[in-house]
Amino acid sequence: MKEKAAKIPKIPKLPYGEGSMSWIESRQKIMYSKIINDKKIFVYADTPKIAMEKMREKEKKVLSRSKEVDLGLISFGEAISEWHQTFKKPGLSIRNSTYDRENSTIKNQILNYPIAHLQLQAVDERTLQEHINDLIQKPYSNSVVKKTYEVLDQFFKHRFARSPYDNPMLLVKKPTKSTMNVQEKEIEYFNETDLQIFLDEALRTTTNGYPVYPLGRLLVFLCYTGMRVNEMLALKWENVDFENKCVLVKETHARIVDWEKSTDEKKVYIDIFTNTKKNNVRRVFLTQTACSVLTEIYRKGKYTNPTDFIAASKTGALVEERNLRKCLNSIQKKSKMSVQNSGLHVLRHTFCSLMCRMGVDEGVVASLLGQKDREMVQRVYRHISEHEQIDAVRKIDQLTKGILESV
Repeated sequence: MKEKAAKIPKIPKLPYGEGSMSWIESRQKIMYSKIINDKKIFVYADTPKIAMEKMREKEKKVLSRSKEVDLGLISFGEAISEWHQTFKKPGLSIRNSTYDRENSTIKNQILNYPIAHLQLQAVDERTLQEHINDLIQKPYSNSVVKKTYEVLDQFFKHRFARSPYDNPMLLVKKPTKSTMNVQEKEIEYFNETDLQIFLDEALRTTTNGYPVYPLGRLLVFLCYTGMRVNEMLALKWENVDFENKCVLVKETHARIVDWEKSTDEKKVYIDIFTNTKKNNVRRVFLTQTACSVLTEIYRKGKYTNPTDFIAASKTGALVEERNLRKCLNSIQKKSKMSVQNSGLHVLRHTFCSLMCRMGVDEGVVASLLGQKDREMVQRVYRHISEHEQIDAVRKIDQLTKGILESV
């Protein structure tokens, strides 16, 4: 027997500042919403009276919590987490990817440290400086420590917005590269031997002609264009110009947490695409190798419409970056390359090293890579130069070895 629909109660019009009520058909309930301390609060009930009672109880809790924050009675970890979830909500003031990055910084570089367990009122400039100093002594990059400093700075600017001269971050020194304890990470790239091994293994096929590594051609394409992974993942066939052997880089890809659908137990991810910085469309000219593997992907691919991604999986969905990395590591392990278990950045660095060995000008290499500065290019140049100097010295030793033995 069909259930009788609930009778819609009369919804009162509330005074200004007291929020609003509405009937939610899907829930068969009254929804009462009200802004308390710049945060929108919701309650659901069968009648307006019960809704108002629920809202009063919730308002007491919110105001009590707010008072605890103002007095600094809650822990610093709780306070900075609540601030970030409320005032830095994705889409409200920052991009989703920025929110994810800041959320990761709070979780890993703040909540995992003793400072998070202190009462908010006990956190002063000395405590903050000691925390930054502690991070500097850890094997973190300058970028990680700098991002932690920036999140702390934003939180305390908000907390002391009405009394900015009381902000303890004013006396905390910002970390610089010169203060970092971590050694500069050595750039990884394939030497000539490794590069040939990589090509042979990545493009290897079965006796039936099927690729051993379905993602192998994409990895070779990355290696021979020097493109960033997030640029390649955003490429569609409409961006490819086979006639002139080039591709247009217009967008970048990022896989982020969908905070509207995610729960504490399960994270839901979405793919987003944004224009390149300053809408700088870059034309990437293809080497013969890059053009050949891209032609092969197109010729044997199932999804080749103009709006389809060149990095499409068997189902047409976009290939995940982690699967590309797993494929690369599998190739490295199987073929016993000297470079093992690396990130995908090794392919971009390999392209850079090839250009450097050919004597291409640093500025041209940086332009090909879409780099705004030459730092990475110069590091590769320097690294190659050092190895060539070592090889030259060893050749001299080999030349003089026989003479010394006869003396």
